[in-house]
Amino acid sequence: MKKFILKTLLFALVTGIILIYALLLMPNPAIEHNMMSALLDKHKRLEQTPSPRIIFIGGSNLSFGLDSKKIEEQLQIPVVNAGLHAAIGMKYYLNDIKPYIRKGDLVILSPEYGQFYTDAFYGRTELVCVLFDVYREGQMHLDFRHWCRLLKFIPGYAVSKLKPTKKRSKNQTISVYDRKAFNEHGDAFIHWNLPRKYIKPASPISADEQVSGEVVSFIEDFEDHVNSLSADFLIVPPAYQSSSYANHAAIIDSVMQALAKADLPVISMPEKYRFDDSLFFDTYYHLTKPGIDIRTRMLIDDLRMVVKRD
Repeated sequence: MKKFILKTLLFALVTGIILIYALLLMPNPAIEHNMMSALLDKHKRLEQTPSPRIIFIGGSNLSFGLDSKKIEEQLQIPVVNAGLHAAIGMKYYLNDIKPYIRKGDLVILSPEYGQFYTDAFYGRTELVCVLFDVYREGQMHLDFRHWCRLLKFIPGYAVSKLKPTKKRSKNQTISVYDRKAFNEHGDAFIHWNLPRKYIKPASPISADEQVSGEVVSFIEDFEDHVNSLSADFLIVPPAYQSSSYANHAAIIDSVMQALAKADLPVISMPEKYRFDDSLFFDTYYHLTKPGIDIRTRMLIDDLRMVVKRD
């Protein structure tokens, strides 16, 4: 029995050392071309774009759902689409954007609904990828509790780095989830001319699901930070597939009630951004180009009065 315990401990120790080595020291060649690395390009755009400007922040409902150039042209103000992926988590991406906000900016948050009632708020494997292989400086944004929430995703990501990765060919086609799939404004555009796929609607959720008070309080604190910099803050609902919206109508209503109770500035009702299923590309948050054009026009109309007033 003693030998068995010692062998088990030795195996656990060796496994732990291998995983730590993979996580901290082993490079991940695939990351250079992965969409997560587009975070660095968005940082650069934020650094180089003069204020005042409009900054969109959220998940892939933004990165796969805007034509920022049109918004910029119509409203005559620089636009940066800083949205990337919901699995990075709102808690991280709002902290990540803080150093880039300046006086006169208009910061527009458009989070996916799951951020309000699931652990997606803290991020998942995609955030682990960012923190260890894309932007290690981002680790400073995490507190102890946040690390604890991410802990379950770290071993799996370390294991994934041990798998052999083929070197990318110079002539390889750019995929819709490639770093180069983003244009100079931060919009994913490779899918604009591709046919849509069948998208299964989001499953109905339990009537017991509750909006997290922590998430709402976090947004309130973020708004205070934005305002302290003499910048403005707004919330815009994401574009959402109609059939998925029907399955989530109750929780969406709860989200809106919670935001209203906190007196957070929501510029439009979510029903307005409930789009026909035919306008979505490959998920119930990713719009096709016709859907992007419609949403972009709607956002321009919603923002025109705000930008004029300022």
